[in-house]
Amino acid sequence: MKRYYAVLIPFYTIFLLYMMFYGCGRHPEFGFLQLNPLQSITYFLRYNKFFSEAFMVNIVGNILVFIPFGWLGLIIKKLNNLPLLFFLFISGISIIELAQYYTARGTADVDDVFLNTFGMLIGYVGYKLATWLNIANIRPKLGYGTISSPYSYNR
Repeated sequence: MKRYYAVLIPFYTIFLLYMMFYGCGRHPEFGFLQLNPLQSITYFLRYNKFFSEAFMVNIVGNILVFIPFGWLGLIIKKLNNLPLLFFLFISGISIIELAQYYTARGTADVDDVFLNTFGMLIGYVGYKLATWLNIANIRPKLGYGTISSPYSYNR
């Protein structure tokens, strides 16, 4: 599992960056900065049906596509630490959102940062649960091995 994830996550990241800047018909027109917390989320909850395309893409999509980033501790051991992963993820997503604004390829929306981070946290909890249950043999190796010595307690 670790081997496949380590190979696929860079390609997945590049694909997401492409979609965030060039996909979905994005053209450089004007950048928009939305800093009011929960404004976009409230709008989509209030004015769109729960299973409408706009709701699914903007709310559910922003959560689901970032779930794999909660598993980064699988390949980078330092990212098994939630505060460090949380800080680095929010920093990275904020830089990407601001880059969308400055390149006029999207909206820098604080709600996207919230939703993306929520998705990463779901992934992190899923990773910890999978590690605890040892699903797909992803439990990290702790370096404990058997000590082979010529001495025995049974003499």
